[in-house]
Amino acid sequence: MISRESLQRFIKDQDVVNALYGMFDTLPLADVIAQRRPARFVAAHYVKYLKNTGILRCASRNGLVFEALVYEVLVRNTVSVACIDIHVDFNPKKRLEVDMVVCDEYALMCKSSVRERWAQWDRTAILIKRGGMGPKYFYGVHGVEQHKDISNGKEYQRLNVALCTKVQKQTVGLDGVVSIFADALFNDLIWKIAKCANGE
Repeated sequence: MISRESLQRFIKDQDVVNALYGMFDTLPLADVIAQRRPARFVAAHYVKYLKNTGILRCASRNGLVFEALVYEVLVRNTVSVACIDIHVDFNPKKRLEVDMVVCDEYALMCKSSVRERWAQWDRTAILIKRGGMGPKYFYGVHGVEQHKDISNGKEYQRLNVALCTKVQKQTVGLDGVVSIFADALFNDLIWKIAKCANGE
């Protein structure tokens, strides 16, 4: 399950952190899943969160929970917390913020659902690259598009891979678009970042 420390980096209300931690504690996931199947780890946690209809779930918290889960699998895959900067704004006047910068090489922009947000990702990546600042690689990471339709796992995987490919073709600045429901794409990105962080 997700660690309390990861939740605390993104969510400041300790009561909410404790409640989320307690909710995720019921997930029957072995810790090794975070390394062998990081996409499955994030997806299982996030779907459980989405199904919560109590006060824990709110629009302003969705993204923070999603970011905390992506952060968690990076750490579980041997990326040092010292290598991960969160909520980095390269130009506050132009709102050029990315959710995570890892090892000064990879910028991750996370959205719980992609919708039309890919255009904002692309704009951010283009302007940061044009300014000659920041990381070398920019990735958009997204979660659930139509979470009511996830019962057919293989079909949902296929749709998410197709969506990632479609968005990627429409962007200029992004080096990749991945989804937690496109396992191979997401897992490969996490493992690639882990190798970079460990000097491989």
